Amino acid sequence: MQIINKIFVLVFVLLIQSTQVLSQKYDVNIYSVNEGLYSGQVYDVEFANNGNVWFGTVYGIILSDGISFQRYGYDNGFKDEVVNDLLIDSDNNLWVATYNSGVGLFSNDTLRYLPELEEIKDLDINVIKEKRDGSIWFGTSESGVFIYNRSNNDLSRLTVDDSDFLKNIVWDICFTSDDEVWISTHEGLVILDRNNQVLKSYNKTNGLTGDIVYHVYEVENGDKWVSTEGGVSIINKNYEIENITEINGTELSYVYNVNQDRTGRIWIGTERNGLFWYSENKKVHITKDNGLSSNYVYRLVK
Repeated sequence: MQIINKIFVLVFVLLIQSTQVLSQKYDVNIYSVNEGLYSGQVYDVEFANNGNVWFGTVYGIILSDGISFQRYGYDNGFKDEVVNDLLIDSDNNLWVATYNSGVGLFSNDTLRYLPELEEIKDLDINVIKEKRDGSIWFGTSESGVFIYNRSNNDLSRLTVDDSDFLKNIVWDICFTSDDEVWISTHEGLVILDRNNQVLKSYNKTNGLTGDIVYHVYEVENGDKWVSTEGGVSIINKNYEIENITEINGTELSYVYNVNQDRTGRIWIGTERNGLFWYSENKKVHITKDNGLSSNYVYRLVK
């Protein structure tokens, strides 16, 4: 399998694999309907232990071994084929979130909706994450966060002091190395301590580059890179904030995702300005002009 351990760039219209820089033009492998992907709209990617890749698309999920593609959708038990997010958990289970249809477990070519998750069966799930204790967290549109404790099959809604949080749109959940939970919402960032109590909250009025927070990524040194509609905010271990709103004279504006590759370079995906990779010594801007198929970058996966 040749495409694992690379940086994948998910854009609104197709999926790109960005590889090593060769010159001013970049070596880009495109996976689209022309290569057998079935759908050009890909919202998530998960890597299986055997080297296969799962794609979450608007036409169900697609399995690839790097050569062939197999699609699964309505005929395989899906209530809806628009897939918002995927997760392969520590037990190698594949979780699939479908539009306004809750979450299912995919196995033996069938998507099963668990009776234990009945409470969220009609919700739009934006993100699925597994905490180190094995619990599965679901971030929803306008219903906050639900936590599934697999040891006792208990599903509970996360309750915090801020009642508005319960009806907020949750875009991302990040479990950090210091046992905090950083939750990206449509109205700011909420940080929970190890007891799931609100430790801090941020929005544009108290330091972030924007109110809408799409994603949090913890880099190697422990800093958290926070993606917003106004750029990136870097929050260090002392909760001090450094903001990046432009790189090399180009305004970042809407930033949907940040990731870090094995060399330590940090990749920043934007709505209209393509892709940046960022290091202490160099900052590079990649757009349609030098390799990307679109300047709308939705998600980065490695």
